[in-house]
Amino acid sequence: LGWSQILANPRFGWMADETGCGHLWYQNARENPLTPWENDPLEVGGGEGFFLAADGVYYSLFADGDGLDCSAAYRPGFAVWKKRIGGAAVETRAFVPPETPARVLQIDRKGGAGGARLVCRFRPQLTPERDGARFAEIICKGNYLVIQNPWNRAFWPQSMLLCASGPIEAWRRGRDGTVEVVWTLEGELTVVTGCASSRAEEAAVLALADPERAGGTGTAWPGRSRWRPRTGRWTAT
Repeated sequence: LGWSQILANPRFGWMADETGCGHLWYQNARENPLTPWENDPLEVGGGEGFFLAADGVYYSLFADGDGLDCSAAYRPGFAVWKKRIGGAAVETRAFVPPETPARVLQIDRKGGAGGARLVCRFRPQLTPERDGARFAEIICKGNYLVIQNPWNRAFWPQSMLLCASGPIEAWRRGRDGTVEVVWTLEGELTVVTGCASSRAEEAAVLALADPERAGGTGTAWPGRSRWRPRTGRWTAT
């Protein structure tokens, strides 16, 4: 497992390590993984990755074999990665709220040249069998993605959700099933990945990234000032 940490609440969980995102699940880690479980202690990253794209080069926000210094710190209820990428200081803070089936990534970029993009690459699974991942269906509903897999009848209906505090710039799905989503990264960006089996749960997940629903003004995301005082206390019991 390497140097890892489990962040979870009773319905949703995430295994993180120093190289980034290891494994997401909803309700049951073995029977209902949202992203693949890589059972390899030497694996760098996992079924999900976040990258800063600048000048055609992709740099992981987490520890990687790229020669860039990166620190990872685990605290009660959250984790923080700090890394310098192309003259920019990038801090990634992550946590799982105790009452919502979702993971929140708060990404803060300071300095560096403009025009940077945040790229998320992941392989949606939503089924215990890896072969069943090919049946996953993806719909873009404006500013967020909805992923479903009718192959997994035991947890049907459920929807994996990916949304952010900024608009999706582009997205695509490769032949191998890997999904790539791109956002502009200037200053702060909050990315939320969750899962829902009801409209109420879906609304709660989307509210974590929506400025108006989450208590913002509708013109500016409250960002770090909203989440930082809370993450140290948000520990599932």
